[in-house]
Amino acid sequence: MPADAPQDVVMAVSGPDAKVLHLSLSPTPDAVRDAHIRISAWMDSRDVGAVLRGNTEIVLGEALNNIVEHAFAKWAGTPAPSDAIRLEIRHRDTGLDVCIRDRGEKMPGLVLPTGQLPALSDQTELLPEGGFGWFLIRQLASGLVYYRQNGWNRLDLVIDDNTGAVEDLVSTA
Repeated sequence: MPADAPQDVVMAVSGPDAKVLHLSLSPTPDAVRDAHIRISAWMDSRDVGAVLRGNTEIVLGEALNNIVEHAFAKWAGTPAPSDAIRLEIRHRDTGLDVCIRDRGEKMPGLVLPTGQLPALSDQTELLPEGGFGWFLIRQLASGLVYYRQNGWNRLDLVIDDNTGAVEDLVSTA
């Protein structure tokens, strides 16, 4: 990448033993993909276990994609600030604390979606394409808190090491 090219993702690591990851990113699918690569590398450096890592990738994938698709839907085609989404992940002995902030539109009614599964059919062609994201987030994370302050949305959540793998979740849903 040329030195003068804009960066879609800016990363910083802080805290004793690099326990905290800070990312600032543009609200674009490419920036979200780049952020996932950086988060994955950081989790490698922290020796995050396979189940916690998989659950984190799912939760952050769903949350960040929802932010890009919904909170910034009105910004489509308009340049957004490169720090329109800010992410902080803190590694603890028993899991990860996550804070996601964004400058997009507020959640409808300032309330998180309930995470109810859409109606399912045993006919593959009738299965819905979406509607699973908040169900997965609510099943794999805890301590979800959302609020809006000074033009920023904030979502705090905890992803614990003792949460089962998504495969266990799917088999019991």
